[in-house]
Amino acid sequence: MRYGREKLRGMGGKSKRNIHLMEFAVRYDLVEHLKRLPIQYFAGKDSEYINQRVSSDSANVASFILNNVVTLLTTFFTLLFAIIIMFYLNFAIALMICFLFPVYLLIYFKFRQPLYRMGYKLAEESNEFHGRANRQLTNINLIKQNAWSDHAGNELKVGFLSLFQTIMKNARISYIFNNTDTLIKYLANIIIFVYSGFQIIAGYMSIGQFTMINLYSLMVISSLSVFLNFGKNYRNSLVAYDRIMEIQNTKQEQSGEIRIDSIENITINNLAFSYDNRSIISSFNAEMKKGQVCTIVGENGSGKSTFLNILTGMNQGYTGDVYFNSTNLREINNYHLREKCLAIVEQEPTLYFDTLIENISLEVDKRQSIDYWINKLDLGDLVASLPNGLDYNIYEKAANLSGGEKQRLAEVRAFVKDTDVLIMDEPNSALDKASLKLLCRILQEIKHNKIVVLVTHEQSLIDISDVVIKFGIV
Repeated sequence: MRYGREKLRGMGGKSKRNIHLMEFAVRYDLVEHLKRLPIQYFAGKDSEYINQRVSSDSANVASFILNNVVTLLTTFFTLLFAIIIMFYLNFAIALMICFLFPVYLLIYFKFRQPLYRMGYKLAEESNEFHGRANRQLTNINLIKQNAWSDHAGNELKVGFLSLFQTIMKNARISYIFNNTDTLIKYLANIIIFVYSGFQIIAGYMSIGQFTMINLYSLMVISSLSVFLNFGKNYRNSLVAYDRIMEIQNTKQEQSGEIRIDSIENITINNLAFSYDNRSIISSFNAEMKKGQVCTIVGENGSGKSTFLNILTGMNQGYTGDVYFNSTNLREINNYHLREKCLAIVEQEPTLYFDTLIENISLEVDKRQSIDYWINKLDLGDLVASLPNGLDYNIYEKAANLSGGEKQRLAEVRAFVKDTDVLIMDEPNSALDKASLKLLCRILQEIKHNKIVVLVTHEQSLIDISDVVIKFGIV
């Protein structure tokens, strides 16, 4: 007995392991696909919601496939075997039971659309609610600073009430569905029992035959019930599958086949971009060459950041042409371009919840360069003061670093990468005067073998520029 229990536990453990492996495989493919979608896909979308959606749908599909395939096959052969025996034992009762097939099909087709619609709504609202809850934890500093705790709590309550109503509606449909199944089983058993009773009284059936008929009829009815519940589970998993395919069918960002490893010049011809029927960039032309600091200036909303996203291949909804050397950006492999040729410093630098050195470079042979730029940007004392130095763990959203420290670390990351094109979006936004002066000097030192592209309003950075590109009215 102990051996049997241990074997069952082992089989259960193996099944769970397989579910987790399949869930990871589905989730991994989804995340990889999401990473290759156009940046516009994520505009207006909540990352917490997307994360919850990917997680729950992957788990549902994996669980459905691995938990139901074996059960379905076993039930099919059980049903087939029981039906054959029933026809052998009593043809009339076997025909009665066969009438249950269309009845169960009718029930399934009656409920399939309500089950799907309510399942889809429940999945969406559940993901939105959990995304909202996670978002509050992510923005805990903002909530605390502005004393928005009560407002955030009320928002969560409203979201839960809406979710709870959907849960109850879904539960009501499931209750009716399950009880319809139960009612059919009771009625079928009563009819078989009554008919068999008359057959026994009339002497056409023995008690032994009745026992056998009752046993196999229960097997048939139970098997049909399993198939009906499989249909219910299928509709629920179909919701997850359709939501997965909705993401998978979203067209990935365009990326060409040509790989370039060096850039001597960038040429912009008649570039235009519109968003929501509003022209952001119109008939723009420019040329940038290695050895130049090219500064983009303009009012807020004039298209500067949009231009940078086009330049890096992140935003592809433009007309006109962008050439690196003499190769059109549309023909260039964007991922290779970003990896080998572009280094980017964002206006609000993003740092991983990881060690300092992992945030600067993932290449193990860059340590000497990292040390050089750490000291060059006057961050040596900061690193030395940190527990574990470069192995110091950065908190979520880099909460344990100041704005200036984050900005300079992002600059270290870009300088260590040492690419032909250096793009910096408002690199002075969190720098003090001394750090800004140091940055100006460094840019002048390194520009001879780079194309430096700056977006800034800072006059000291404009003063060191070789080319000034104006967007809108300045």
